[in-house]
Amino acid sequence: MPNDSVTIGTVREPFSHFKSILNYFQPGVIQRFEIKDDDPVRTFLKSPQKYDSPKPQMSFLNNRLAIEYGVNPDIIATRDNARFLD
Repeated sequence: MPNDSVTIGTVREPFSHFKSILNYFQPGVIQRFEIKDDDPVRTFLKSPQKYDSPKPQMSFLNNRLAIEYGVNPDIIATRDNARFLD
């Protein structure tokens, strides 16, 4: 690519992205909830760290857009807002 090339990307509205991931990938984490749970998504959202992968690179739910745009996974895993803004 020429030196003056630029990268263009889109950012999706986060909740819409989350719903799309649940519908398309049907993460095992949601499927593992007990059958008696009437609202597994709500249960997941109450404490997502309990159910999702601790490694942002392995998670489709933990700020996937930031990973795609090259944010250091450690910043996402530690939720270090100051480093993220830098």
